[in-house]
Amino acid sequence: MRHSFIVYLSLFVLSFSSTAQIDNRSLETPLIIDSDSLAKKLSLNANLFCYLKNNEYFNPSMDGFTLFGYWANPKLHYQPNQKVSIEAGAFAARNFGNSGFDTLMPTMTLRIKEKNWNFLFGNLEGAYSHKLIEPLYNFEKGIKNPVEQGFQAKYVKDKTFLDVWIDWQLFTKPRKNSQEHISGGLSYLHKPIEIGKIDIVFPVQFGVYHMGGQNVPIKLPVRTLFNMAVGNSLSIQLTENKKLILDNYFLGYSEDSLKGSSYFANLRFQSRKIQAIISYWNSYKFESPQGGDLYPSTSRMLGSNYYTNVRNIMIFRFIYNTKITEQLDLSIRVEPFYDFKSKKIEHSEGLYLVYRIPNIGIF
Repeated sequence: MRHSFIVYLSLFVLSFSSTAQIDNRSLETPLIIDSDSLAKKLSLNANLFCYLKNNEYFNPSMDGFTLFGYWANPKLHYQPNQKVSIEAGAFAARNFGNSGFDTLMPTMTLRIKEKNWNFLFGNLEGAYSHKLIEPLYNFEKGIKNPVEQGFQAKYVKDKTFLDVWIDWQLFTKPRKNSQEHISGGLSYLHKPIEIGKIDIVFPVQFGVYHMGGQNVPIKLPVRTLFNMAVGNSLSIQLTENKKLILDNYFLGYSEDSLKGSSYFANLRFQSRKIQAIISYWNSYKFESPQGGDLYPSTSRMLGSNYYTNVRNIMIFRFIYNTKITEQLDLSIRVEPFYDFKSKKIEHSEGLYLVYRIPNIGIF
């Protein structure tokens, strides 16, 4: 990669460590519920996610489009004891303009809790809850396809967060004319240093994506792609509700003999309701099958063969978050970016409402 030495050095010195380049907690829809009062009781809860996202993109790397709709996940919750809980429900998603649902499927999660560990089988606590940076997790995946299914182990305690999961995205079997698609990952955050108003966090993130299967008649190559990101994030508390966060990440991509790498830096001002972020991305032959459309060398545009070795962009983000009620969050986002190669500015805007209906006792 061809970094400007001065830019690289200054960002590296300034941004020693981060949780993720954006605080997406207002959009998280957690599955895990801890409450002794729920033991041996049946209750109802639900998550409702409403969205409007407009991508004004005209470059050869990605399509411009608008997402406008909602998804809902009502669930029945039963907790036979303090260690075990079961949730079963339905997931329904609809983009406005369609006559019916785009997705309608059952959901089920079995959770086992052991001290600071949670083990989930079935539907996972995924999407933005993984706390992955956007080059490894596409923000729009949490809108269009947030359902993940498989196995997950989560550890949360004081200064440490660990999330390991397998997401079985597409099932196949012998002589079926399609490959199986499996995604997995690891997200680790550790905050070993707290000095006055300064916190330092060290994140490690890993992703794997596999396409294959035995005795599959379709003639497609078996592929396994790997991504990894390591970094550091420095948080400086300016006032009680305001802080400055400086991140940098080094990312890698590997698939057989193919290799790629990238550098990602963020400067974020955050208050109780506002995030203002400047991000710099410089990559060389980088790919990420689960990551955002802005970052890979291979075009995501439908029918395009466009490819660029170097991807070099600056992203500007303005995010306004507020709680309308204790259970209802509103997020408004404006995200222009500048492409150093094309010398063009393009942009996207979004409005999101997340309503988390708490447990309502049935009996």
